Amino acid sequence: MRTTKKPPVEVKVLTGTDAEAVREQRFQVARARLATRIQEANLSEEEIIAEVRAFRAGK
Repeated sequence: MRTTKKPPVEVKVLTGTDAEAVREQRFQVARARLATRIQEANLSEEEIIAEVRAFRAGK
């Protein structure tokens, strides 16, 4: 069995407005994904509420 090495990962610590911008972008992407999922899945009201709660909890 052959294993492949994972490439090194660069970590950049964001502070201030950069971190805020990244958080906002992630929020917008997650919000758009949730809206699309709700439309595609035809979820019930209870399921939508559960999805929103999970989204707010960061899951």
